[in-house]
Amino acid sequence: MNNIARKTKSFLNIISGKGRSLPEDRWDAEYGNGGWDHLRGLEEVCRYSVITGYIRFFKPGASVLDLGCGEGLLLKRFCPESYSHYTGVDLSEGALNLAKGKYEKAVFIKEDVDKYQTSESFDVIVFNELLYYVEEPLKTLRRYDKNLAEKGVHVVSIHNKWRSRFIIRKIKLEYRLIDEVTIRKESGLSWTCMVLEPAGRA
Repeated sequence: MNNIARKTKSFLNIISGKGRSLPEDRWDAEYGNGGWDHLRGLEEVCRYSVITGYIRFFKPGASVLDLGCGEGLLLKRFCPESYSHYTGVDLSEGALNLAKGKYEKAVFIKEDVDKYQTSESFDVIVFNELLYYVEEPLKTLRRYDKNLAEKGVHVVSIHNKWRSRFIIRKIKLEYRLIDEVTIRKESGLSWTCMVLEPAGRA
């Protein structure tokens, strides 16, 4: 495939709302060399605060499924009484090794989020900076509808890059938007955080 064909294919994937997956060894390497250390910093506090605030407001004492949980930084920002049980799923063993044994009422599972299977139901399912790292973001989101407890919600955070606007547009066409906020930093970083429920829910 020549350069023009590759660029055309990439452009068509973006405007159709597709993401771009990364292999497991790439994730492990980036966690190993500190490539994701910035997620612990001040720049990210506002985003984590919105996500945890949404969970406390809509589902106090929630059971939480955190997809693409990394080293568990979202859980680190929870008060113990604000959740009843937490399950984190991530492809990177290196990230999960940083999380295991640190938190109460929590389990961490190494698995691709598009292959993970569970019969459990959760009050909140979190897609925290995940959806542009899967090939079919809307398909991945839909896949977990069955794991929502009665009146459960999805909480989605997406960094506002050019690719992201097409993913967000497709999500809004299919899901009922309960609430949405855009976070902007002076540095130029920006995120969209949404609380969603399946549109067909009675």
